[in-house]
Amino acid sequence: DCCSSNPDNYKVMAELPGARLVEMTLAPGCEDKRHDHPTHYMFVVNGGKLQLTPPPGETSGSAEVELPTGAPPIIPAGPHQVKNVGTTEVKIIFVEPLPGTKPCGTVSDFVAPFQASPSCYKILAEDDEWLSGELNMAPGEEDGLHHHRDHLIYVLSGDQVTIYP
Repeated sequence: DCCSSNPDNYKVMAELPGARLVEMTLAPGCEDKRHDHPTHYMFVVNGGKLQLTPPPGETSGSAEVELPTGAPPIIPAGPHQVKNVGTTEVKIIFVEPLPGTKPCGTVSDFVAPFQASPSCYKILAEDDEWLSGELNMAPGEEDGLHHHRDHLIYVLSGDQVTIYP
């Protein structure tokens, strides 16, 4: 587990039954301890250059990758170790669905936020299980009525979000 083996670098920011939102921070030259993940859905808050051992989807070797700020990679399950080989602090948030997570099911007349307010909501990455999305709104702006399945929110900027039931 990344959080228990690397408590200085990985912090649980929020949890739902079946998933958690984790924040990873690595200073230049910092290296975490080897750990394992299920498939995880990332958003790069502060980009940089990382060495991944092994690279995603591999069982051996090492690769250096430049992750730009705003990138939303989906990383397959497996063990790895991460080292910041760049010159900037890297911050990444990611969702880890926990083993045994069941789909939310279907909701009649479901309206996704991406349909209700496409000027505010954007899908960044998705697979058959999860998606990573982004919401951008000006102060005082409102979005259209919509639904959500279980979701986790990480606020990158701004100081207040009001959610009406």
